[in-house]
Amino acid sequence: MADVTLIQSKRNAGAVAAAVAGAASQTVVYGRSDENIMLLIRNTDDTNACRITVAANGNMAGDQGDLEVDMAVSTDAVIGVLESARFLAASTGKITFQILDQDDTAFTGSESDVLVYVLHAPLSLVD
Repeated sequence: MADVTLIQSKRNAGAVAAAVAGAASQTVVYGRSDENIMLLIRNTDDTNACRITVAANGNMAGDQGDLEVDMAVSTDAVIGVLESARFLAASTGKITFQILDQDDTAFTGSESDVLVYVLHAPLSLVD
């Protein structure tokens, strides 16, 4: 399981972003103050729909359960802003998400056809 590199957005400016090819399970280092991370997902697979599942981690709001977002073939999704109280694993400082089929089984397509961006909100808005 690899950490996805964060893209730091900038207020009134642009930030160059490179997609990361998806994997069955990936992690994101939370890194800063609360509620500033979003997942940007592009399902470029032209035959397989997918489900992105962000794991709840038993913190204060972890009992709300996992967040599941179903994506049709060749669609994009914005997931978040993700709050630490529900998704952050305190022991690792990370959020974990998976790419699955929509019945919660292993993805039948190629995970690398699901492109992932992880975006930090601008520093001036959250810090």
